[in-house]
Amino acid sequence: MTPVDIGDAAERIMAQNPLCASFLRECDCFVSGDKNTVVITAANDFARGILSSDSAMQSIKSAFIMCRIMQSGAQVTINVGEVRKKHPPIDELEEL
Repeated sequence: MTPVDIGDAAERIMAQNPLCASFLRECDCFVSGDKNTVVITAANDFARGILSSDSAMQSIKSAFIMCRIMQSGAQVTINVGEVRKKHPPIDELEEL
């Protein structure tokens, strides 16, 4: 399984399901080489519950297919576990 950046997919989801997009951004995502298996690791049970809802799963699958993260019909699994620390966005003003 290879880690994958899901930022573009989260942006696509934001318009239709902002709650899902917010929780998805805090997760780690891994994809198999053949793009038929996707594993999303959420930090806690609450996040997994939000992302596992029917509407969230539909949004995630649609965005992941459009962003070519996975193939149509791929299996998406949401687990709870340790999530890698996300780097904060660079603040351009700090560089000045």
